Formats: sequence, C-alpha cells, structure tokens
Amino acid sequence: MSVVSALVVLYNTLISDSPSVSYFISANIPVYVCDNTTNGNIKRSNVVLSQQLTNFYYLDMHGNEGLAKAYNKGIEKISTPYVIFSDDDTIYGSNYLPLVRTWIFSTHADVLVPIVREVNSDTLISPCVYKHCRFAYLDSLESCPENFFAINSGLVVRRDIFDSYKYNEQYFLEMIDYQFIRDMRKEHKNILLMKDNLIYQHSSIYEDSYQSRIVRYNIDKKDTKIFYSNGIRERTFYYLRIAYKRMKLVCEKFKCCH
Repeated sequence: MSVVSALVVLYNTLISDSPSVSYFISANIPVYVCDNTTNGNIKRSNVVLSQQLTNFYYLDMHGNEGLAKAYNKGIEKISTPYVIFSDDDTIYGSNYLPLVRTWIFSTHADVLVPIVREVNSDTLISPCVYKHCRFAYLDSLESCPENFFAINSGLVVRRDIFDSYKYNEQYFLEMIDYQFIRDMRKEHKNILLMKDNLIYQHSSIYEDSYQSRIVRYNIDKKDTKIFYSNGIRERTFYYLRIAYKRMKLVCEKFKCCH
C-alpha cells in the first residue's frame, strides 16, 4: 500500500496536459482528480481518459465548485496515511516523491511544506510570511521564521487530520491554503519545511488579460473578506486592500479607453 496519494484539482485542463497529473501517474501512486472543468469537450475527454488509467480516481465536480469543495470531496475518498495537494500546473522534479517519503518516515510530521518558486521569475513564493495583515515573499530561506505560511502546491498532510477538519467551503479560491496553515497552527500541528525539496508553480500575478483580472478581483473580494475577519485591524485592512485593488482596475480601464 502506498503511503501517500495525490489530490489534483483540474479546471478546464486536459488530464493529458497536466504536468502534475502526469508526474503522479508515472510515479505509480494513487491519483485522485477533482475536475472543476466547465468546458464540455475537455470534460468528455477527461472522462474517457480516466477510464483507461489504473490507480486513478476521477471525481466530477459537475461545474466549477471551487477549491474548498473539491478538496473536501477528494479527501473523503482517500485512505492512504498522507495526501499531497497539487494544482494542475505544478512542476515536480524527479526527486520530489522520494524526498517526501524520506521526510514522512524520518519525521512523521503532520504537515510537510516544499519550497515553491514561480516558474517564470524564479521568485520564492512559498514559504512566505504574514506580517501586519500582509503576506510577503521571502528574500531567502535563511530569513524564514518558524511561523511561516505556505501555499497548497505540493503540500503533504496527514490524512487523519481530516477526520476532524474540513476546508471551509465558503472559500472559493483565494486564501484557502493560508487559512489551512493558520488553522493547523492553532491546533499545534507539527509543520515542517522540506528545505531540500523544490517545485515550481505558475502564478496568477502574471495573467495579462484585463478580464481575467476582473474575475480574479471578484473572487478575491469575497474570499479575503472571510480570511480578514479576525478583529477590527484585519477588517479595516480588508476594506483598504479591496479599495486599492478596485482603484487599480478602474485606472487600468480608463487608460484602455483613452
């Protein structure tokens, strides 16, 4: 029996085009795919291909239900001791899984966090720090504090944690990973950084479509309101943050029209 399964959420992506799905299939571990795809042709292709794969479990979300619902649905089906969470475009090196197994057996940690860099800029995007209500990238791992935050890409979590924990399904896309780390720290879980395990991730900050930024803003507005709800300071920061983002979009639209 495998010690770990992979849980990948797809959105309008062919199974065959996902580097993360391809990596986990080739590694011969159980792969659970929650498909949030809304494109009918892509969905049909994914259904057909999933039926041809072994040790592969396809879960149709019947539309884009967001990350939190997809995570919870996938976790319910998984029985291995650990779960790897992954975006569909995460890029893993050949040593990712061997290192994960080494860390699992040597530490028995509750949560294992890889180093994540942005694929285009090589920026260190995870772990990161939360200070004065803001998340900030680290200049280097040497400056990483013990109470770091992390994104979900490549995150390895003990399955039994989810016997008493579920992702908050009020979240759709943003802040889900940060909320998870915040909750795990409140529960005093053992969160370790795998300093020798590097993966790469595409970042939404490189989206160049104005319309895609509008969509992301509307999602961000709803999700961050949930995260920044702990006291007056966070709520004040939330409204200032959203006002600033809205102003940037208005200015951008004005420039495009003139």
